[in-house]
Amino acid sequence: MKIQLALDLLDINKIHEIINETIEYIDVIELGTPLIMKYGINIVNDIKNIHRNKYILADLKIADGGKKEAEIGFKAGADIITVLSHSDKNTLLYVKEASKNFNKKVMLDFLNNDFNKNNYLNLLKYEFDFYCIHTSHDSTYDGHNPLNDLKRFNKICNKNKIAVAGGINLKLIDKIIVYEPSLIIIGSHITNNDNPKIVAENIFNKINNVSK
Repeated sequence: MKIQLALDLLDINKIHEIINETIEYIDVIELGTPLIMKYGINIVNDIKNIHRNKYILADLKIADGGKKEAEIGFKAGADIITVLSHSDKNTLLYVKEASKNFNKKVMLDFLNNDFNKNNYLNLLKYEFDFYCIHTSHDSTYDGHNPLNDLKRFNKICNKNKIAVAGGINLKLIDKIIVYEPSLIIIGSHITNNDNPKIVAENIFNKINNVSK
């Protein structure tokens, strides 16, 4: 299990500060959609140049223009880009094609896609690198989280391809790690904390069964 740090903050100085504080505990740096919208795709290359030994995910949330938009992300230095599961099949195929051309990875994002076994089985046929069970940020304000969908999806997908996101905190981590997803994506629980390093370390220790 690896930790993906989701960065949706809009203050670039704060972004660098949090990455530097938590870098030893995280495996994937996710540059969130709002961040990319504000600073442009070149922010991906900027962060990659500083942290070359970390995977950089550009959360592009591609819904159309698959090949073109995926290529923009990969050319900017992203190791992983995201495409929405609601997208047309051709969009999914074009994103897959672009990932092969660049030898990069794709995460299929099930954002606001209620679990449907047959639909999910069909999407597994595309053989993306990661499949993200994702409760939207706005939904978490109503107490929603991705645990129930993770339980169901875990039965049909190789856990090494599963990512999980949405309102994950230290309390929920204990229930998430039972299913051993490949990527545990955590954003505001780290970034909004007064001491992001301590939070990241605590999550790292839980995931790796480290006790002090």
